[in-house]
Amino acid sequence: MAKPGAKRVLSDDCLVTIDETEYAIHEGEWVDVLVFTTIAETRAFQEFRRISVELEALADDDDAVAERMTLINEHYDILCDGLAKRLVGWNWSDMSGKPLPAPDGTVGPLNNLTSGELYYLLSVTRGSNPSAEKNDSAGSQTTSSAIEPTPIPRQSATARNRTKAS
Repeated sequence: MAKPGAKRVLSDDCLVTIDETEYAIHEGEWVDVLVFTTIAETRAFQEFRRISVELEALADDDDAVAERMTLINEHYDILCDGLAKRLVGWNWSDMSGKPLPAPDGTVGPLNNLTSGELYYLLSVTRGSNPSAEKNDSAGSQTTSSAIEPTPIPRQSATARNRTKAS
């Protein structure tokens, strides 16, 4: 039996909020990922999720920048190394619409991303559906159901922004 191939994941649900407006920054874009996780990556991801609570608690404290960076840096290298090995392609663009450097198995291309984009990619490679998690959907997603794109009627980012501005 052959090794599993990469899965294409539509990135329409990679959302960021700026000034209380939600943007689908990768609407119409995709990533190709290998959907497996090593034990070390699973442990690092669980620890990162644990410290996410601590990071949120420190978010409003301007004096805690160093503490936040320490928490993030403790796990950044392990998470990004594992993520880089599983990203095999994408058509993502940066905030100005220019193509991002293609994944090449190193952490280099990941350094151009925001923390929200990294967290999104970590969720996707773990077989999660980030928009379902954000909406507190019941039940967990399986790897296959979370990454096989299903057509979901979605309001475009432009329409969402117009609606919020009204």
